Amino acid sequence: MLAELAKDNHSHSVEPSTSFSQSVRGACLHQATSLYVRSTESGGQRRSLQVRQPLSREELELHKKFVDLRRKAIAHFDRGKTFDGKLWADERIVLTVEADDRASLRVPIRRVILKGALEIGFQALANKVLYLAEDIRKERIVRAQEDVFSFTEEFPDQCRDLRKHTLDTLAFFGTREQATNFLTGATITNPASIHIEYD
Repeated sequence: MLAELAKDNHSHSVEPSTSFSQSVRGACLHQATSLYVRSTESGGQRRSLQVRQPLSREELELHKKFVDLRRKAIAHFDRGKTFDGKLWADERIVLTVEADDRASLRVPIRRVILKGALEIGFQALANKVLYLAEDIRKERIVRAQEDVFSFTEEFPDQCRDLRKHTLDTLAFFGTREQATNFLTGATITNPASIHIEYD
């Protein structure tokens, strides 16, 4: 998401008419922020990745800023939530008076989409966290593999139960190419593929 926003920033500087609409930029930033915070903070059934300790003081401050943004402006609504000095959501009730003295209540609403999120370092922070997360993932998968292999050696009779739980890789990935790459590739896991179903 952040990479797409960075490309769009470049497109906008070259030819503004080819850049994303405000709605698309807002959706990308919401999604990036939500996924980032979900993976780095605990909550629900998935434990957080332990990536905060290696961050510098500046990176940790930026991390906290995006956690706060997700909790108070994206997932929930905090009327006073600001981001870099700007209100995330600004709503007011105003009384307008026309020239003929007719009055009416109006509600102006403004939302901030944060064009500056990349400039203040969100993409660099996310890239560093992804790098740290990849190291954690590799360590965990190696430990899990060692545990499974130890189990199979210690309890060979119970391994028959493992064979009952098979994965149809073609049905899982949706294409034969992805299924084959997963089964024959050098790495243990594959890059996440996206499956979208339309009504």
